Amino acid sequence: MAIDLSGVINTNIVTTFMEEELRKSLVFSPLVRVHMDDVAPGSSYKVPGVTSVTVRDYGTSGITTEAMSDVSVGIAIDKSKYFSFRSEDVDKAQTAIEYVAPFTDRAVYELSNAVDVTIANALVSSAAAQIATTSAIDASTVLAWFGKAKVAMDRANIAQTGRWIVVSPGVIGALVEKLGAGALQQSGEQALQLGYQTTIFGMNIFMSNNLKTAGSGIVTAVGGVMNASDLIYSVQKFESVRDPQYFADINRGLLVFGYGVNNFSSIVNGVIPV
Repeated sequence: MAIDLSGVINTNIVTTFMEEELRKSLVFSPLVRVHMDDVAPGSSYKVPGVTSVTVRDYGTSGITTEAMSDVSVGIAIDKSKYFSFRSEDVDKAQTAIEYVAPFTDRAVYELSNAVDVTIANALVSSAAAQIATTSAIDASTVLAWFGKAKVAMDRANIAQTGRWIVVSPGVIGALVEKLGAGALQQSGEQALQLGYQTTIFGMNIFMSNNLKTAGSGIVTAVGGVMNASDLIYSVQKFESVRDPQYFADINRGLLVFGYGVNNFSSIVNGVIPV
């Protein structure tokens, strides 16, 4: 998406563009509940929680009504990332194509990658159950490992609907070697953007380079369900100002966000030697 940032910049349009592109670029976006809101740094965002509801026999003794406890989770908006780059007037005048927009596109990608790293680290650290570790992942063991991941989720009573698991490119490579490239339902640029690869044993399989490492060549996988965690973010500001020292514009943006796991029992992880 090209946005002309030359001349007078409509910062509201650019901010909206950044928020939408951030959501598209996040690998973990389909895996957590995402809230785009006008939140301020240092504030807290209240995410409603749901308790179990008692089901009783109906008879002549009347109906018992229970009060729902407040199990909402407060997520601190305590993280912020920014970008700032200078666009020289001479460079803009001598460039045939739009000069600033590609840098803004790249800045948004880097922001989304930083958010993804935060989510990946928090998910791995928050897991309440472990996937059984195998000695290695290759074409001969990859399906067995995904089977163990399913068993770990089953034993943890994780909901069947909406299960996902994120693994490294090496695991996806072993899966392709085992099942063939046709097993992947996404390929090329779309797969790189979204991260989704295929579905196995009722789990949506995603790929990411942002998983934690646990030693040389060892990648930590993580899995769960969508409603186990929440991401709240807001592009707090985008502005283009004149550089007082150069004939140039300074283009900069600030992203604030918070992330929290609200259901630790719905997250599993595992260490995979690859």
